[in-house]
Amino acid sequence: MELIQLNIRGISHNQVQAGAYALLLEEKSGKIKIPIIIGILEAQSIASALEKHQHIRPFTHDLFVNFAKNFDFNIKSIIIYKIYDGIFFSRIIFEKLCNEKIQKEIDSRTSDAIALAIRFKSTIYATKEVCDQAGIHFEHYFALNNFKQDIKNDLKKLKLEDLQNLLKQAVLNEEYEFASHIKKEIDNRKLQ
Repeated sequence: MELIQLNIRGISHNQVQAGAYALLLEEKSGKIKIPIIIGILEAQSIASALEKHQHIRPFTHDLFVNFAKNFDFNIKSIIIYKIYDGIFFSRIIFEKLCNEKIQKEIDSRTSDAIALAIRFKSTIYATKEVCDQAGIHFEHYFALNNFKQDIKNDLKKLKLEDLQNLLKQAVLNEEYEFASHIKKEIDNRKLQ
């Protein structure tokens, strides 16, 4: 299984889905970006960990970190291994720090795995299949972006998958007028 290391690019309010946030992960080279829709509580926990903000009362993820460290567990890495019906699936790779290293894997929601990875300073990976399926390839986007005005007239010629990727990127770049043209084309296709 080929793994691609990802970094957290940021979190933004999701303009497409009310009450949700977009967590943006990117490949180390910056060519591939993966937006993941997360809830408000997960966004708050991730943002708090990124900013190293200390709370009077710990978040659930902070409580887990304290528990794991007290029992000599460490998170080595997380792997986003599958996407199905828009839902990302992840595994947390644990190590038990004792005479010999014992390694275990457990399934996790991706947002929880990332919240813990930040706190443990662990590496975040995705499989190549996840990157191929959910990743936005920026070299393609920038090529399209140069011809944005022409594309507005030619949205009907693009595949639905390309329209959805272009919509994600337009929203992430806060190009809402362009995003509205793309969304209108997607909606028109759903009505047919």
